Amino acid sequence: MSAAIKSKTVFKVVPIIKNDEITVIEFLRKFFDRDEPLNAALNLRKKEDKESKEDVAIRKYIIGLINNEFKYSNLRKMSEVNKFIHNIVPTTAEDKQVVIEFLRKFFFRDEPLILGINMLDDNDSLAKLEKYCFNFVDNGLAFKAVSPNGDLIGVVLNNLTYRVDREKNNENEEDTKDNTKFNIITEFLDKVEREADVFQKFPNVDRVMDIKIISVDESFRGQGVCKALIDKTIEIALENECPMVYVECSSYFSAKAAERLGFECIYTLYFRDYLDKNGEVVFKTPPPHDSSKVYVLHL
Repeated sequence: MSAAIKSKTVFKVVPIIKNDEITVIEFLRKFFDRDEPLNAALNLRKKEDKESKEDVAIRKYIIGLINNEFKYSNLRKMSEVNKFIHNIVPTTAEDKQVVIEFLRKFFFRDEPLILGINMLDDNDSLAKLEKYCFNFVDNGLAFKAVSPNGDLIGVVLNNLTYRVDREKNNENEEDTKDNTKFNIITEFLDKVEREADVFQKFPNVDRVMDIKIISVDESFRGQGVCKALIDKTIEIALENECPMVYVECSSYFSAKAAERLGFECIYTLYFRDYLDKNGEVVFKTPPPHDSSKVYVLHL
C-alpha cells in the first residue's frame, strides 16, 4: 500500500470552551456567514457595520452551542463512542475453543455459502469447517479484537500463500473429496481460487497474505473493528514481506467493506452461474448475496 500523504499543515482538534465565544463568532462571520447559501438567500448579512436583530439572534444561537450544556452533551456522546475502543492482539492455541464458539455465533449463521446449501443442519460438515478454522487460529497470523472489558468482539484468520502452494493444492485435490456439504463449499472455493489465479495475474507476486475468515460481533459492527483487524493483517503482511493481501468475499457486505478499504476486485463468480450436474443452482443464497468476489490490496 502506498504511504499516506502527510499534511503540509499540522493542527490539533480540541474542544471549544466558553472563553472561545468571541473568537468563534468572529471566525464564523468571516468564513461561514459569507458562504452560507441560506444567509445570502435571506439577505441576513447586512452591509452596515451595525449589528442587526438577525445578527444578535445568530450570535445568541452560537453562544448557546458553545455553553456548558452543549459541551457536556458532547462529552456524553464521546463516552458512548469510547465504549467501542478495542485492542487487537494475536490469537493463540488457548483461544481455539473461544474463537470457534464466536464463529458459530457470528460467522457460520451469516455466511451465504453455508446458508445457500442449508449446511447449519449438517453436523458432520460443521465439524469439518471447525477443524479447518482450527488450522489458522495459532499460526501467528490470526488476530482477535477485544473490548475494554475483555470480551471477544472480532476475529480475523489469515494464512500465507505462496506461488508454489497453488501447484501443491492441484496435486492434492483428491484428498479432500467426500460427500459432505462442506466439500461442496471447498469445491466452489477451489474453483474461485483457480479462476481468479492471482499469481498468473500478478507475475511479480510470489506470496500473499490470504484472509481466510473475518467476523465481527454484530453489536460492534460499524464501529471500526473490521478495519482495525484488516489494518493489523496489513501490518503482519508487511512484516512477512508480502506485497499483497488477498481475500475471497462470498458476502455482499464483506465485499462492500473490502471496496471501502481500497481493495481491488479481480474476479467475480455469480451464484446463479454455478450449477450442479443437473443444471440446478447449487447455492441458493439469500439476497443481497449474489456472487463470490476476489479482492486484492497492493502493499
